[in-house]
Amino acid sequence: MNKKYYSVLDISILDILPQRFQIQILENYLKNISGSSVFYTIESINSRDKQSILKRKLTEKPRVDGFIFYSLIQFCYSKNINMKLISEILDSSYELIFYREEIHLKNKLDLKKNEKKIKLFYFNNKEIVYKFSNLI
Repeated sequence: MNKKYYSVLDISILDILPQRFQIQILENYLKNISGSSVFYTIESINSRDKQSILKRKLTEKPRVDGFIFYSLIQFCYSKNINMKLISEILDSSYELIFYREEIHLKNKLDLKKNEKKIKLFYFNNKEIVYKFSNLI
């Protein structure tokens, strides 16, 4: 079965990894797991920290199996990892994929298994998060 995903690109790294390359990377990854990207979005500079475009997209209840992100860093721009939003996405029966970290959460049980790793991610990567957040 070919699962459909909503790709969420990272605006903070566009100078390093332009939009078309992020799209290619995510599409290639999805192809390897028998999935495809049916739509792309990107936060604006003003919405990045609060992830308001993603939150609005969730209220629209898109007909996809999940969301794929270039990195878990996209959940860290508000100076901490947004575990609440991760949980809300999974509660809405969507899968979450974080390409760079090779994390694929299919449900809340997967979140529970990976919770410590995800929570430690921000603290172990503060310098990278800081650099990425200041690229724009």
